Amino acid sequence: MDLDATLAYYQTTLEILPQWRDKDDFAAVWAGDVVMFLRAAPAGFTPMEIVLNLDDVDALYARYQAAGADIAETLETRPWGMREFAVRELNGHVFRIGSLDESRADYSGFESFPSEEL
Repeated sequence: MDLDATLAYYQTTLEILPQWRDKDDFAAVWAGDVVMFLRAAPAGFTPMEIVLNLDDVDALYARYQAAGADIAETLETRPWGMREFAVRELNGHVFRIGSLDESRADYSGFESFPSEEL
C-alpha cells in the first residue's frame, strides 16, 4: 500500500480525512463519527467490502462522481429498501454506501422464515 497516495485519495476523492499516521504502514482516517485504521497488508491480501449507512446517499454519490471516484456499482434502490452504490478505493477495497428506507422495501420475492426457526 502506498500510504501517501491512499491518504490523498481518501481525502480528496472520498472526503475521508487523515487523522494521524505512523511511518509508512499505519494510519487513521476520519469520516464523520467513524474512525478507520489503515495498515499495509501482506502480499496476496484479499480486498474487503465495508458497508456504511448514512442519511443522504444521493448527495454523496454525486460528489464522488464529480471527484472521479472509481464507482464499482451505480446508485440504485434495492428490493429490500436500501438505496446504495459501491466505490472502490486505490487498494481494491470496496465501500458499499447506502441509506435504508423501509417504505421502499418489497420483500415479496424473498423467502421468509417462521420466527421459531431463528
